[in-house]
Order: sequence, then structure tokens, then C-alpha cells
Amino acid sequence: MEGEIWKPLSTFFVEYREGDLFGHLLAYFSMSPYLVAPFILGFWLKARDLHSPCLSVGLLFCVATNYVLKKVLKHPRPPGHNHLKTYGMPSDHSQFMGFLATYTCGLILLRCRPWRTRLVLSSYALAAAGVWALALLTCYSRVYLGYHYPEQVVVGCAVGAALAVGWLIVVLTLLEPYFTAFASLPLINLLFDAHAVHR
Repeated sequence: MEGEIWKPLSTFFVEYREGDLFGHLLAYFSMSPYLVAPFILGFWLKARDLHSPCLSVGLLFCVATNYVLKKVLKHPRPPGHNHLKTYGMPSDHSQFMGFLATYTCGLILLRCRPWRTRLVLSSYALAAAGVWALALLTCYSRVYLGYHYPEQVVVGCAVGAALAVGWLIVVLTLLEPYFTAFASLPLINLLFDAHAVHR
């Protein structure tokens, strides 16, 4: 109606230079945090283990931490993309992907015993390389597309990695010993497989 102000849903709005095919490709990588979320949910439903929801809780804590840090640091974004009203330090996309890559690789190394056979080692090494490649491409895309300064992306990835290490320690030392007992509770065992929570 006349006089109303309309706002874009900027969360899913990524800009790139017209005619820049590489920038167009990076725009998709820039949205990686939103694209991988359904895969995490799908893996959770398929595996029915308790490490998947622990990863999800950790990622939510990571997002909340980023929100607080941006409010405290109040570091501006690069010029341009005027539809964005949030601060740029640290990059939330980079922090999310840094957490995901670090937690995933740590869990593979400490719980999946990838060195059992050469085939298993190769498959897990490929998975680890893939998730880090996706994380680094996401970080690079945020700088290339002008949404963040390089230091905002570096700090974001480092904060995400540090939070992942801390959360992984909490999960493996404080929560994991109770996984089997928790998954055996009535109703809970409908969602989780008690035999899928062992190391």
C-alpha cells in the first residue's frame, strides 16, 4: 500500500557483480551455512545418534556467540551492500563454517578411528578435506563479494574453530558417557538408536 516501507529478506539475499561468473559461483558458496543445515538434519534423522544433535546445539551456541560479539565490537562492514544493517566483526558465515569444519574433523579423528583400514582412512580424509574446502570457499566468498574485510573473516573462522574445540571437549568428556543411558529412555529411544551412540 502507498506509504508502506518494504524490506528485503537479506538473510538469503546475495549480490555479485553483473557478468562476473566467478562471483556468481561464489554467491552460492557464500550461502553454505544455510545450505548445509538441511543435510545436518537429514544425517541426524538417518544416523539417529546423539553426536548429530550435539553438533546442532554447538552451532546454535556459535550463532548466538557471533550475535553478541558483533554487538560488542561494532566493527563496520566494507562500503556497499547498504541493505545490510548488521556489523561485520566477526563474520557469521565464516564462524559457522569454521565451527562445522573443526568439529567434524575432530569427531572423525577422535571417534571414527579413520586409520583402521586404508579405504576408511581415504574416505574420512576426503570428507575432512571436503568440509574444510567448503569452509574456506565460504570465507573467501564473503571477502570477494564485498561483505566483509579479510580480518573479519579470519577472526570469524578462528572464533568458530575455538568454540568447536571447546564444545567437542565438553561433548566427549561430560556428555558422551551418558549417551547410551539417555538414548535408552522411553520415548527418547524412538528418536535415537542406543547402539549408534557408542564410539
